[in-house]
Amino acid sequence: MKLIEKPMASIYAMAQDQTRKKLKLWHNEQNIKKISKNLATIDKVKTLISGDNEQSILDFYYPARILDQKKEASRVDSIDHFPSRGNIIIEGTIGQGKSIFLRYLSIQELRRGEMSRIPIFCELRFVTKDRPLKEYIFSSFDRLGFKIDEEIFAFYASTGKFVLMLDGFDEVDDDFASFVIEQIDFLADKFPSLQMVLTSRPDAGVQRSARFRVFRLAGLSLRDHLPFYKKLLGDDKFALEVTEAIKGSESDIKSMLKTPLLLNLLVLIYRKQPKVPKNVEEFYDRLFDILLHEHDFSKGAYRRKRVATLGEREARRLFEAFCFASRLRDHKTLTLQDCEQCLDEAMAKTAIRISKDKYLEEMVKIACLMQKEGNRYHFLHKSVQEFYASSFVANSQEKFGDSFYSLLRNEKWKRWRQELEFLSQIDSYKFSKFFFIPLCGQFFERIGMTREGDVGAFNYADADIEYLTKNITVEFFRVNNGIWDIDRILFSGKLDRLNNSSYVGDIFRTMLFRDLYNLDMKFLRVGLDSLVSKAEIKREVVSVPKEEGASEMVDHTLENTAVQCDSLPAEALKDKSAHSVVAGIIDEISAELQRREEVVSLEANKDEMLSLMKA
Repeated sequence: MKLIEKPMASIYAMAQDQTRKKLKLWHNEQNIKKISKNLATIDKVKTLISGDNEQSILDFYYPARILDQKKEASRVDSIDHFPSRGNIIIEGTIGQGKSIFLRYLSIQELRRGEMSRIPIFCELRFVTKDRPLKEYIFSSFDRLGFKIDEEIFAFYASTGKFVLMLDGFDEVDDDFASFVIEQIDFLADKFPSLQMVLTSRPDAGVQRSARFRVFRLAGLSLRDHLPFYKKLLGDDKFALEVTEAIKGSESDIKSMLKTPLLLNLLVLIYRKQPKVPKNVEEFYDRLFDILLHEHDFSKGAYRRKRVATLGEREARRLFEAFCFASRLRDHKTLTLQDCEQCLDEAMAKTAIRISKDKYLEEMVKIACLMQKEGNRYHFLHKSVQEFYASSFVANSQEKFGDSFYSLLRNEKWKRWRQELEFLSQIDSYKFSKFFFIPLCGQFFERIGMTREGDVGAFNYADADIEYLTKNITVEFFRVNNGIWDIDRILFSGKLDRLNNSSYVGDIFRTMLFRDLYNLDMKFLRVGLDSLVSKAEIKREVVSVPKEEGASEMVDHTLENTAVQCDSLPAEALKDKSAHSVVAGIIDEISAELQRREEVVSLEANKDEMLSLMKA
């Protein structure tokens, strides 16, 4: 209660006239105790290690770091540690601990003494068409014990004593994500004193909002493993054993262990069988087996009696089909009706029959692959849904794979980005044959490069690379400290179609972003100031909803100067030639194409040999 007494007293003192009258009944010791108790729930979570028992975040939290413009990592222990005082997006990949980090920052806000603010923690997966953002934010205030209506919310937002913590923008349904961005931008424009801190995976769309600065979470390194496990497990001896097993392993996943989620999952697997899985497929195979048979990992090998009658293989196959059906509908959270519909489709596809009630009970209470909150279900982690949906595709017949990948060869691949990452490893043959190879061919054809015959490297002349280089736009922006940084990279001119529809084009741009950063960034920044006079300073007009539901146009000048260069600035690169950078990336993609063609060729030869057995 002491943590919020001062900010609560300050809020009440700032209220005027009618607002103060509304808050008079609210501002009392009993209600402050209620709010304090409700805020304390931000610190309590259930983890894979703790099982059904809630645990304080402070008991296992490992410090997060963010990357600066030089890609150097620095520790962040409070919102004040970010190099920006405005609205913030914390961007992290799958399982990087974004939600836990946001909860930790919320706890820290309450510990700032005189400067304390009250965090309003909102999980954006609960925002729906029927429950828009503002309504959900109001309910979050009400749930904590704050009196709330339009007038009081406007007052709260103006005090500077609240901070909105918006968790998981990437879990908002794609169909209305753009509308949620409009609502967020509207709040930012109307209430500049209400800071917002938002978490999201990359490429979720919200990163393009001019009202936010984006900060990327740094991955964990090998030297983080031991202190991470010591904090997580509270057992220094076992933490050292697991860490040494990782170091001594030749496993493919060794290089993947950069996120808290994977390190958590690995320790569950290792406890069952002290051996590091050799690849991502074995990793999730063993995980399913463990979660299906053991429940409370904090108390050793305690088992709960299974309620479903399926064998492990059938249970796994049905779960894969269920995950795939739910991904087709882009379900992040599911109602009971959604679950039953997806299960009906999964049973039809697999010819496996079981009581839907019993199967859901097993997935929630026994395997803990799903969790139930109120009347909605969600997966243990988004990656669980994504991997097992991918596994369903990988374990399906070639005809199904052909149909699936063919559908994804247009812009639909963007909605299956993570699954494609998994499938490139666990379904290498069908992924290569029906997806990567055809798209590579389209990409090289569009940029005007050809190859001799069906295999081998692509032949290109200096003029081809020069043409490609001149049709690349690099957008820079000047950050608060005056240093230029890369904002985004786009194809321009006749190649602009590659921006939205090309999977390989997206790979190219990602590699280019990487290579430009791998150069000493001073070569990029030299000369950009002189280019400003030639380039157009961008101004953006955004449409935001009025309170009444109408729309108004707001002329919004970007907080940071943004400059769009017509092409890769060769004069800014000096001796680090843009030509050689682009040529190097083309060679990399060409080499990957040849590797994928070898995968398909080997599989075809294997099928030919196997056919001899049937002759």
